[in-house]
Amino acid sequence: MEHPKLAIYGFGFNLQKIVYPWVASLRSALELVGQDGAVFFCEAYSEDDTFQVLLSTFGEEIATDRLVVMRHPWEGDYHIQAIIGNKLLDEIGHNFDYALKLDMDEVLCEWSFRDFYQDLRWMEGLGYPLGKPRYTHFCPDDRTTFPFIYDSKAVVSNTRSDFRFDLGRGGDACALGGGREYQTRLQVFHYGKLQQGRGVEALEKELSFTALYKDLGFPDPIVVSQKQELGYIDYDGIRKA
Repeated sequence: MEHPKLAIYGFGFNLQKIVYPWVASLRSALELVGQDGAVFFCEAYSEDDTFQVLLSTFGEEIATDRLVVMRHPWEGDYHIQAIIGNKLLDEIGHNFDYALKLDMDEVLCEWSFRDFYQDLRWMEGLGYPLGKPRYTHFCPDDRTTFPFIYDSKAVVSNTRSDFRFDLGRGGDACALGGGREYQTRLQVFHYGKLQQGRGVEALEKELSFTALYKDLGFPDPIVVSQKQELGYIDYDGIRKA
């Protein structure tokens, strides 16, 4: 049976600097979409060498349109994520059956791919416009997981439903809403809170990223104190505070 055509989309800024597993993330996305799908990535004019590494690492995929690269400034507040996410969805349009948002600190688990495509067929047959992968969050090291903010969230959409991210207060492209949500079996590993070997970089990432949320009361004073007292991130200390 023919698979639904899938597009995966994501964006990133200074991914090399913050030591994200973004190359592995994109590789897993390319593996899931196969030859009939495509990955759409917006490089937000990084101040490090992310864009250069992107071009040199994925030259063949870019040349064959399996990886479509866009650029957009990373500016303003947290709404910039929804703005870029919506631009990517506009680019995907109706050229694919489904679209999946993937953050660049997330890697798709290949052993769940076959079940996921079956889920997409179920979604279509049962009339579910939105789907939710399952997430495993790793923190503070690669031997432990813990319940983060979500176990699943609606980041899979039927493109014909024309869902877009909310640009109102709180709209930051975390998840889509407005329709029935199907729990899929797609597994996603989230490594963004892993601190081994990137404690300094992770701290700078948390401070720069949460600066976008100043209107919502960020940054976390505990993170600010770690900047002053430790000089690196201690996620375990934050979690226990």
